[in-house]
Parts: sequence; C-alpha cells; structure tokens
Amino acid sequence: SHPVSETTVAATIGSPPPRLSDSLWLYLLFALLATAGFFYINIMSAIVDGLITGLGFSNAQAGLVGSANIYGASVGSLCAVFIVRHVQWRPALVVLFGLLIAIDLASTVIRDPSVLAVVRAGHGFVGGMTVGIAYSVMARLNSPDRAFGMLLVLQFGLGGLGVMFLPLLVPLYGAQILFLVLAGLTAIALVSMLAIPKALG
Repeated sequence: SHPVSETTVAATIGSPPPRLSDSLWLYLLFALLATAGFFYINIMSAIVDGLITGLGFSNAQAGLVGSANIYGASVGSLCAVFIVRHVQWRPALVVLFGLLIAIDLASTVIRDPSVLAVVRAGHGFVGGMTVGIAYSVMARLNSPDRAFGMLLVLQFGLGGLGVMFLPLLVPLYGAQILFLVLAGLTAIALVSMLAIPKALG
C-alpha cells in the first residue's frame, strides 16, 4: 500500500478555509468599505454643531439626531452577526451602500428634528449592517491585524479632517453639506468595490 502523506491526512480530517489574498492595497479598500458605514460617528461633533448652526436645532434636538444615528448603528451591527454567513458580501454591500446614499440625500431636505432623528436611525441601522459585513470579510484576509490597522488610520485621518473643516463649511453651504459629504464618501466606497478582485467574492 502507498504511504499516506501529511497532505492527504490534512485533507481527510479537514483543513481551515483558505484566506483571502494579502495586499496593502486590498486592506485599504476594505478599510474604506468599513469606514463608509459609520464615518458619521468619527465626525459626530461636527454633525451636531452643524445641525445647531445650520438648521437652528437646540442642543437637545441635535443630540437626539446624533444618538439616533449611533443607536441605529448598534442594532444594525447586531443584526449583521446573524445574516453575514447567509449573504454574499459584495451584492449585499452594493444594496446597503445604495440605501445609505439615498438616506443621506433625503436627509438634506429634512428640517424637522423628530423626523430627521427617525431617518438617521434608519441610516445608522443600514450603516451598522455594512460595517458588520465588511468586518467579516476583513477577518478572512491573510493579515486581519494589518487590515484593522489600516482601518484605524483611515478613520482617524478622515475623521480629523472632517472635524476640522466641516464646521467651516456649514455656514457657507448649510447643514446639507454634512450629509452630502457622507453620501460622497459612501459613493467612493461603492465605486472602490470595482477594484476588489472578483475572486474574493
């Protein structure tokens, strides 16, 4: 009889699933996908300030809108845990990013604090779903630690720019600029998916 190789034994007892390819550029793309889903959290102080100065919201009203966005994201992230293994990540993110852009654009014409809070809660829910799905794919990369490191660099870098410049833009362009920036970043993330190899899902 032929000797049984270690490779054959490994194949018989089962080996871990293959991980996705290792590339700094790939890490950056996935970091962008994850950042787009909850970038508003990084610039929340600028958003709250913009709602107060741009729309005349009170501190409590602006805080309600901001907290609704955050709590929506927490619920969306929790839901993503239960569906992430049952959906294909690429088409799921395409749909969710499309919804995020639509909600951000709709937010530019809303002036009522209560209505805006409900809409932003929905935005947070969808954004939380995108983050959960993006994280699940990042965890399958060859070096997840590098991927999450890139994610932090991107979040802190873009967040710092947002907090620095958005308060200066609101008096010029109104509070709408807050949501247009969010929609723009999501659109960039959506387009960036074209650069991710089809072999990755």
